[in-house]
Amino acid sequence: MKKRDKKISKVNKITRLSNEISPKEMIYIDYHKLEKSISFLSKYHDDEINKLENNSRLNKKFQIVRLTVLFLLKKGNYDKIKEIISKQYRPSVIIPGTIGAFLFGCFQQIYGEIGATCSPLCIGSIYANKDQQHLCKNQIWLQKYDGNNRFGKIKSTTNSGKAYIFVNDDFNGFSIAEYKAFKKAKIIKAKIMMTKNGKHYSYGNFKNIDNLPSLDKITHETSFNEDENIDDKIYKYELFHIIFGFIIFLIILIIIYLFLQ
Repeated sequence: MKKRDKKISKVNKITRLSNEISPKEMIYIDYHKLEKSISFLSKYHDDEINKLENNSRLNKKFQIVRLTVLFLLKKGNYDKIKEIISKQYRPSVIIPGTIGAFLFGCFQQIYGEIGATCSPLCIGSIYANKDQQHLCKNQIWLQKYDGNNRFGKIKSTTNSGKAYIFVNDDFNGFSIAEYKAFKKAKIIKAKIMMTKNGKHYSYGNFKNIDNLPSLDKITHETSFNEDENIDDKIYKYELFHIIFGFIIFLIILIIIYLFLQ
């Protein structure tokens, strides 16, 4: 094959994007290369994004993929992104703030008791559709640090007076410093959430910020009493969906039977 033919062949493998961009700003995306990069990143699904600076090669690959995907999504190219993501190995448990959440966090069917737009798994991740770009109406806070002030707000959320506060398994109440941080963020009411098996479950309803469970500064005793055992709630939630799925299956069978009569 001649050199000229090789060049033409190579160009044909690269997709030209956007009729809205001037020739000088034209960007070419090699989808095969993008898929390889995403496949590479998926192997590090448990790595925290805010710690990638310690791994220059991984961080460089992540930033290139992030910027490329943002460009494609801005142009509404969701189908191609879905196609690439669907080919990758998806971990059974996704942790907020990780590469896994960035790649797969918006591609779940069910998120538990809240939607994708308010899920820490999806916020700031690759969107599966345009609707997921809408901001959650409430602030989102995550327990992700050690010490006396363990919670941080997800930046790309509103400044509403209501908040979802996601806690870890070891949560046993809020410290005085954490109360101050919430009040400084102008939170009036909050709902405590926990993530289990990639789904989000709540401890009760929204409560006034002063009525949230507190951790005594001196005794380190907690006022945290679960409104409902979270394991029981998960069991009921999953049982409901199993029964619901079975009912839908029966309805389909009945429709097929009637159609064949």
